[in-house]
Amino acid sequence: MDSLIEAVVMLEEPTDGIDDLVSSDFSDDATVCGDLVSAQTEWVTEVTPLEVSVVDDVPTRDIERPVAPLVPPHRSHELDRSHELDELHQQLGAKDELVSALVSELEQVVEQLDRMQRSGGSRSPASSGGTSPLPAEVIEEHHQVLGDLQRVVQQWEALQASSVLGRIEAEVGALRSMMARGAGFPAAGDVSPPEAAKSDNHLDDVLSRLAIDRPDRGVSDMPSDGASWEAMKRRMMGGEEPLEAVESEPVEVDDVDLDAVVAPRPVDVDAATQVELQQACAERDAYIVHLTRMLRSRHAVSLPDNWDDILEVPEEQKARVDQLATRLEEQVRLAEVEMSLERARLSRERTHLQAEQEKIDKHLKRLGLTTLDELENIAVESGSNSDRRWMRFLGVNRRS
Repeated sequence: MDSLIEAVVMLEEPTDGIDDLVSSDFSDDATVCGDLVSAQTEWVTEVTPLEVSVVDDVPTRDIERPVAPLVPPHRSHELDRSHELDELHQQLGAKDELVSALVSELEQVVEQLDRMQRSGGSRSPASSGGTSPLPAEVIEEHHQVLGDLQRVVQQWEALQASSVLGRIEAEVGALRSMMARGAGFPAAGDVSPPEAAKSDNHLDDVLSRLAIDRPDRGVSDMPSDGASWEAMKRRMMGGEEPLEAVESEPVEVDDVDLDAVVAPRPVDVDAATQVELQQACAERDAYIVHLTRMLRSRHAVSLPDNWDDILEVPEEQKARVDQLATRLEEQVRLAEVEMSLERARLSRERTHLQAEQEKIDKHLKRLGLTTLDELENIAVESGSNSDRRWMRFLGVNRRS
């Protein structure tokens, strides 16, 4: 209000000066009028900002603006913590929703697996159109292991006769002990029909447990061609092809000199090949058979030309001869059984060795190494004695 009064006073003062100048002297020149006009203009310019400032000051003094309330520091800290808690609650709710979705998916997968197991298993990847997760090397090795397992199972099934052969060996041992005690072979004149019948019944019992047909004990009914023995061996060996039977007829070789029989030539086992060794074994087998025939023919009892002379032999001598014939038959039978058991044992060992050799060769091929057969073939093809000596030194030459 003070500034407004001052402005009014200033406006009044120039007006009084202008009136005085106009009333005192109307004859002044144009310069005086110009001065008056300029003075009035200056006064107007000075008064205008004052009016504007007065107009601006009036509403600002009358209107009171609201002031924001002051918040204490501890209160603002509590507000921030509550805001953070709200955000954490929102995040926890989102996590709970995600966990519930994952649990539901897992339950569905478990139900599907249970259903597949109950229905007999899932389909293979190849049948379902997918790709196998295993590499090709693992699959190939798996097939090789399956092949080896099948071969081992077949060999195991082929060797199931070992239990039967073990039982046969036990029975043969019982027969041998019975013969060693001499229960079935008393001295001449001491043979009584009850004891002989008891011994025969015991032998028949043993042979029946072995599932072997016992031929008759009569000398006239004694088979000479070995058909019953071959049948017995076929039963024991499980249908194996019988070996060539040795003729039981005596061969007249009185005029044959043993020196005239050509003995097999010696063979260098280290330098010989497999074919040569097999041929040498065959020659020696034939030589053994020939010598056996000669030995049997030398010790064979020549039959008399006149059978009436036998009737004049005393009864005790006849009983003794029958007893010796029976004993020889049983010894021959035991020898045949032992030979069959030995052949079966050798066959089992050979099969086992072949299986082990195949396993070793496969392992060497898997490792990328040269097998023993390949080394032997290289030494044979080279024909060098030094290579063969190195093979013998390394213990590789195993052909036999």
